[in-house]
Amino acid sequence: MNKSQIIKLSPDEVVDISSDYIREGRLFESWKINEVIIDGKNAYMDVSMVSLYPPELSKEKFHLSIYLAEEMASQLAIIYMHIWADLTEKKREVWMLESYTKSICSVTNTEHIKIKMELQTIRKFGKTIFTIVNFSIRDDQEGFIELQQKGILS
Repeated sequence: MNKSQIIKLSPDEVVDISSDYIREGRLFESWKINEVIIDGKNAYMDVSMVSLYPPELSKEKFHLSIYLAEEMASQLAIIYMHIWADLTEKKREVWMLESYTKSICSVTNTEHIKIKMELQTIRKFGKTIFTIVNFSIRDDQEGFIELQQKGILS
C-alpha cells in the first residue's frame, strides 16, 4: 500500500479485516448493577456480567473491554449527576465531552466488578451540569482500569 494512496472500502470488504466483537459481540454482552453507594464526592458501583460474547465463552476467559469499562463508568456518572441535581428520573441527556482510558491490568472476573468514581469538578450553568470525574475499575484478580471523563448533563 502506498501511504499517500486513498483507499475506499465497502462494508463487505471490511468484514474480514474488522473485529467480530464490534459488529456482533457488543450486541450480546450485558451487565447489571448490583449496588450503588454515593458518599459526598465519591461514588461506588458493583456490577456483574449477565451475558458474554461469544455466548459459549467461559467465565475464565473473560476480560472487560475498554468499551464496557467506559459504559459502566458513564452509568455511574449519570446516576451521580442526577442525584446531585435532585432528579429522580432520567429525563435529561448526558453527553461525554472527553474521555481517557488506561488499561493497567485486565479485569477478568465477571462478578462484582468494582467501580469507584471520584468527583474532580462539578459546575452548574443554568440547567446544565458540567463534571470531570476519575474512575478506577477493579476486580478481585488484580484487574485495574483507570478512566477520566468530562461530561455534561443538559
